[in-house]
Amino acid sequence: MKTAYLLLSLPLILLTLSCGNKDKDGKKDDVVTSKGILVTDFAPYKDNTNTTINTVSLEENVLSMNVSYSGGCEEHEFTLLGSKMISKSLPPQRGITLYHQNNNDSCRELITEDLAFDISDFAYGEKEIVLILKDWKEGISYTLK
Repeated sequence: MKTAYLLLSLPLILLTLSCGNKDKDGKKDDVVTSKGILVTDFAPYKDNTNTTINTVSLEENVLSMNVSYSGGCEEHEFTLLGSKMISKSLPPQRGITLYHQNNNDSCRELITEDLAFDISDFAYGEKEIVLILKDWKEGISYTLK
């Protein structure tokens, strides 16, 4: 009888201990690619949730980031925003920012997630442009592929 009880309760215990689509390191296992959006003003996006950008890489027209943030109870949404204005430097520069909406998630688990964005709309024709990502230490040299 105790064995039957244990066998019936084991799946419930495992289900309770599992956490969404994250693996055992607290990382989500899927990468969503969305399109970067050009905006005239970043002010409407001032309610940005704190996010740590761990790594950034560029391959062809896809900007990939590994980010960390606090959460775990609600779905978080990320949008890569680029300024429509370009500085008159050589090469030209465009400011970009990662907008993070946490949907009122009050949980405090440290989540690490990989993000990918199609940044082809951030190009400067077929010439080189440097993307200046807010809260990232260096410019990102980009030419449309």
